[in-house]
Amino acid sequence: MPGLWMALGATAALAAYPNDVTFSNLDPTVDVAEAPGAYYDVVLELAAAVAWKPMAPASTLGVNGFELSLGHSITFIESEGDGLELSSWERLHADADPDRAVWIPRLEARKGLPFSLEVSFELGVVALSAQSVVGGHLRWAPVEGYRRLPDVILQGGYTGYTGNDELELGVMDLGAAVGYSLPFGSVVGINTARFSPFVAATRLTVHASPGLSDTEMAALNLYPLSGFRGSDYYDPTLNLWQLQGGFHLQSGGFAFELSATYAVGVAASVSAGLGLVF
Repeated sequence: MPGLWMALGATAALAAYPNDVTFSNLDPTVDVAEAPGAYYDVVLELAAAVAWKPMAPASTLGVNGFELSLGHSITFIESEGDGLELSSWERLHADADPDRAVWIPRLEARKGLPFSLEVSFELGVVALSAQSVVGGHLRWAPVEGYRRLPDVILQGGYTGYTGNDELELGVMDLGAAVGYSLPFGSVVGINTARFSPFVAATRLTVHASPGLSDTEMAALNLYPLSGFRGSDYYDPTLNLWQLQGGFHLQSGGFAFELSATYAVGVAASVSAGLGLVF
């Protein structure tokens, strides 16, 4: 059995990208005590990186509006050990030398709908890995466009981490954002630009499962993880709060977006993007 696992590890090391998460290089005769904790830590931090980080203001585009944005998020992870013990990320990487951050370039499309609704879709690539991120979200603004009141929006959806045969992971999010739009322009009396700061709070529900056989999972004492109450593997610590603050700046048909995000107790991220508004 150890020889088989060493052969699997060698194959994974040759085939893996630098930031692939892999279990094949773990040896059940050596790593069984550390594997569950490493798996749990990586799942939480990777979920914080994968989770949707809305860069839109706390308002919708309107029934005729459309925005296409190209951006990225950088999530800072605990990737280095203390010199005596390997970090969780080092244990689950074929070369034991992961990057200090998870960088995900993202393409997002938003479309306004009637009744102050908005739908969005995103596609991202986890840099230096074979994995990608795919998500879809719905937003509804019960209050928007009033001069004396802040904009309020409710939003929710799901983002999946795909392309890794050894790890299935997904994040459902439900949250709200509050903000205000300040119009301005270079010509007196004509506002052609808009500055929209916002803050948001989102509840993340994470689920994950190793893509290993039952025998391999039993040998490493691994099992699925889920923040969903109906799951046989329910763990309340897989429900995280994500706090966010940022702004959306639009001038004519161009937009710039910048925000900072903190998955409480897990990891911090920064996001930025450029968009075309139609």
